[in-house]
Amino acid sequence: MATFTELQAYYRILHEAFIKEKESYHFNHDRSHNATVMQFMFDNSTEINMFCGQLSVLREDFYNHIAEDSTLIKGAVINSLNKYLEHKDSKFSIIIEDYSDDIFKNLICKNLFTRKIKEGQIRLYQLNEDFSFKEDINHFCYTDTKITRFEEDKTQHSAICIFHNEKYYSLMKKNFNILLSIAKEIN
Repeated sequence: MATFTELQAYYRILHEAFIKEKESYHFNHDRSHNATVMQFMFDNSTEINMFCGQLSVLREDFYNHIAEDSTLIKGAVINSLNKYLEHKDSKFSIIIEDYSDDIFKNLICKNLFTRKIKEGQIRLYQLNEDFSFKEDINHFCYTDTKITRFEEDKTQHSAICIFHNEKYYSLMKKNFNILLSIAKEIN
């Protein structure tokens, strides 16, 4: 796992690539990089759509698996999430592969998260339990600013983060809408 200093350098690389507004690809290898990409998305978007397993990046247990600087990494994500949700125009839609009420027990920003669900700024969905292929679908996230993150390995949280690729962005959007059509909203 990367140190917080290394992740800050990774964040700067993401930022420099993103502002060039050219297509670019950035690999992220583990949970600490996953958290940094999520932080970057919060800092540079107004709409985020995510398909995930159990909302792990926003849960305490996720950070227990990060060896070094987990408190600093988690703090950076919390700070970015708070700023993101301060803006009334921000929207966060999440489809959860394996929903359970247990996800609310250890959210890193439980009060904020549940309040924003009630206000409609966060929309939470669960896939239909009868959908037998859900375990075969890789987790992904994309933003209105054409940042996409596609997990290659759900267990290791290794992924590729792609900027400004219209074709890939459109594919993620299409896939999200397909999943949304077989999901139900959680209130």
